[in-house]
Amino acid sequence: MIGKNFWERFPEQVGTPTDISYRRTMSHKESLRFEYLDPKSERWFEIASYPSTNDGVSVFFRDITSRRLNGEALRLSEERFRVALKQSPIAVFNLDKELHLTWIYNAQAALVPDSTAEPAAGRTVIDVFPASSSARIEAVALEVLRSGTGIAFLSLGQYRYRFSRLRRDYRTAAR
Repeated sequence: MIGKNFWERFPEQVGTPTDISYRRTMSHKESLRFEYLDPKSERWFEIASYPSTNDGVSVFFRDITSRRLNGEALRLSEERFRVALKQSPIAVFNLDKELHLTWIYNAQAALVPDSTAEPAAGRTVIDVFPASSSARIEAVALEVLRSGTGIAFLSLGQYRYRFSRLRRDYRTAAR
């Protein structure tokens, strides 16, 4: 569309966020980047607009439909996981190298005392879990850290713990 008037070619765009962005780029001489869903093709585009000479605008498009769809699928999957986990007797938590909790979800399922009173993040396994199981949990986590093995299992009564080494911390499930 070099040398053409955008608004004459696409009159349906007048007043839309795209139109407003292009006009802002021209009037304020500032570059903008935004996402746009084309209603005709149902495709998502990342649009970058830059001021150009003669009060014009240079516009670059990138089709990001796959990225948007993948992001939405991931969000939906995580939401389903949260709903399923919340309704189950499973708690999931991460430990750092010093065995401090960095994250815990569904703490009440792991019988964490006072799980609603004080956040567990930053506290140690010994501080958070019942005395009857915390020492064993700590020992297994330390062994996973020492050995570098990917997975270790621990059963304590009705609860089963699975330790997986993930980068610098551990993801653990208890049920």
